[in-house]
Amino acid sequence: MNADPLKYDRWPGQSKNIEECPYLALLGNYVARKDNDLGVKCKKGQGIAEFKPATNKISEWHTDGSFLASPKQAIALYAPYNIKDALPLEGGETRFASCVRGLRLLSPELRAKACKTSAVHSWETFMRFLEARDPSRPKVTAEDVAKKPDQTWPLVRNCTTTAGGISQECLYLNPKNTKRLIYKDNENAIPTEIPKDFIDELAQYVLDSGVYAHKWEAGDFVIWNNSKLLHAASPFDHTKYQRLLFRCEFKGKEVQAPLPKYIPCTVESVAWGYLSRERKPVLSVQSGDVVTVDTVSGSESVLPINFDTEWNIPPELKLIHNHVSDRLGPHILTGPIAIQRADPSRHCLQIDILDIKLRSDWSWTFSPSRTGGALGTQANGIEFDVPRHTRLEPGAGWAKPSWGGVLDIAPFFGVLGVAPPQYLPARVSSIPPSEVYGGNLDLKMLTAGSTLYLPIHSDKVLLYIGDGHARQGDGECCGTALETALQGTFRLSLIAIPPSFNHRARAETNDSLITIGIVEHEEQTFETAAQRAISSMLDWLCLELRPNLNRTDAYCLISVAGDIRVTQLVNSPTRGTHLVLPKRVLPPLIPSS
Repeated sequence: MNADPLKYDRWPGQSKNIEECPYLALLGNYVARKDNDLGVKCKKGQGIAEFKPATNKISEWHTDGSFLASPKQAIALYAPYNIKDALPLEGGETRFASCVRGLRLLSPELRAKACKTSAVHSWETFMRFLEARDPSRPKVTAEDVAKKPDQTWPLVRNCTTTAGGISQECLYLNPKNTKRLIYKDNENAIPTEIPKDFIDELAQYVLDSGVYAHKWEAGDFVIWNNSKLLHAASPFDHTKYQRLLFRCEFKGKEVQAPLPKYIPCTVESVAWGYLSRERKPVLSVQSGDVVTVDTVSGSESVLPINFDTEWNIPPELKLIHNHVSDRLGPHILTGPIAIQRADPSRHCLQIDILDIKLRSDWSWTFSPSRTGGALGTQANGIEFDVPRHTRLEPGAGWAKPSWGGVLDIAPFFGVLGVAPPQYLPARVSSIPPSEVYGGNLDLKMLTAGSTLYLPIHSDKVLLYIGDGHARQGDGECCGTALETALQGTFRLSLIAIPPSFNHRARAETNDSLITIGIVEHEEQTFETAAQRAISSMLDWLCLELRPNLNRTDAYCLISVAGDIRVTQLVNSPTRGTHLVLPKRVLPPLIPSS
């Protein structure tokens, strides 16, 4: 452990100062056996240690100092060797339970909820808890409270072991001083307060993962990682026994949310042009985890002239060109990512797109001879398979295409898809999108801050990501966008299937609801795709978001405020539309009786 001891910040009810040793405090109901006992200015018979009578309630379990801007990293206790009758013969143990193991016991739904929740830790709440338990305890004042402002920390955090520097995810709980809980369902949602009972529910999982009770003997020294363990004293008969422990605390850091897992783009981590339910995962995560993914774009034929000297080409792209021969479609996808404990009968996948960054300073665009884009292969005056290269300026947020002018950058991933269901081939091309597994949606509104919801068909989910676009128009009419290498950061959560979901992909941004309609057969038209998007929006509104709104009124609302837009125009025979409805036009939510 690399941490410095802390000088004690005394407050009402704490133990008295030990002269010339500001780093130690005394715990227990020990009574001075002589004047100035143990280096404390006191009279014989005076209580000189901090004593909080323990109970077996779950509210007794805690981590020390979570209300501080830098919570304590480690705590050490010592039972003095040469003081007789200073430990109870019955009770008085210090109990420990692992927040790492407790997190592992959570169901995917509970874990996802915990990952989206933060707790407000309050010194005042802690003090009022102690005062209510012990009416004789000195009361803290408003001036005392003002010196220790509340701190807000995520319920799931990243912490480091005290030995070896190994980073692990764990719950970060403190039933004693939690003032309130703040839940944010996704990046676009308004934070809401949820009942504090959730803390006790999570703490019970921590205890269910196993409790170690240390029975104190004279001379024992115990030190523990305060960021990973809950602890609590066992009750003892304080009218019969005395208990004395020396305590030292060690400085910590700000509580950090879990670090993103990371998938680099390598020969081994890419699937060229397909989504498969049989491909081995390149990463396995749990519901609620954050993952950062690198992607690349394009075959050998799209590289610009003088690419070695004038353009920033991700070095792995050349390796992938040279060593990946198993190719089905044009998109180089990273993945798949497995999500543990998924149940397709109960869960769908929520993908919060937290961040998207450009990985290159150029992009390519052409009309492929395979399809010719929206105009087809017989279009007059169109050159096929001849790439146009655009210079990207990530810092400035704009692009300079070869034909002149300036374009704003709005990066997103064209492909976000899961393994196909059992009634489809085990491996499908990345070209056609699907309502049921996503894939090549080419939905340009899926920029950073948006959320995509997908049905799942495997207990591993198997998510593929790729087809980076610096910018695209609806329909992508020539067949490609500003195709480029991107890095994306995503929170992946398994959530209960909503009543209105209908196993069709849908999305939302901070401002809008988005439903998707896709048809896959030659005889089906854009009208059919639009009908599917409208039907999904009606269900979303009437079965879930506004249950008091009847379908006729909802249909009228969509007609006057929603926009049907083209999503898929060029991947024939697939046709796709999306319906965009601004959230601001929704009528007020009327609580049901």
